[in-house]
Amino acid sequence: MSWSVLLSSDAERALSDVREPDRSRLLRRLASLKSHARPFGVKKLANELFRLRVGDWRVIYGIDDAALIVRVARIVRRNERTYGFL
Repeated sequence: MSWSVLLSSDAERALSDVREPDRSRLLRRLASLKSHARPFGVKKLANELFRLRVGDWRVIYGIDDAALIVRVARIVRRNERTYGFL
């Protein structure tokens, strides 16, 4: 199965602000979501969202199983406000 990975405008903006080598690591992990939408180590959050850890960064995303789409909502550095939107 091949999934489509779509980034929200907030996620795209956040990704563009990330410096190397973190950006490369994030891009590799986002690309890996195309083959495995629920990789080992992913955590299910409230509201049908999932969290993927990439070092100090968190990728918050939702999955549409019927359409095979992974929708990345946020890419944030881990701190006390990371999950405040839930």
